[in-house]
Amino acid sequence: MSVESEINRRGDVPDLLGVAEAAALLRVGLTFAYASTARFIATGSEKEIPAIKVGRLTRVPRVAFERFLGAPITWPIPAVERPCSAGPLSVGAESAARPASAPAVLSAPGPAPAARLFEV
Repeated sequence: MSVESEINRRGDVPDLLGVAEAAALLRVGLTFAYASTARFIATGSEKEIPAIKVGRLTRVPRVAFERFLGAPITWPIPAVERPCSAGPLSVGAESAARPASAPAVLSAPGPAPAARLFEV
């Protein structure tokens, strides 16, 4: 049995978390989490996510992270569905504004077809 499956089976929190796991617990993005851990390593600020370097890896010690949160961590990390963005390529945002007869646009328009030199 692998270590990870043993941890998940027992429900124990590992002593070192990955930055992605810490980000999931805080419900913040990976970019912010990595930047915050880098600032902590550089400055030791109490306002940043506590982290250490293990070789090239960045890890978040559980005890320091729980002190940062002010509460114990529950494990396993609950899955959170992120809402999809209503960007320009989203069908849902446009469907209410377009008439029923107009086709839905699923992607940005591509290049114009090449001109045909000979008709066959």
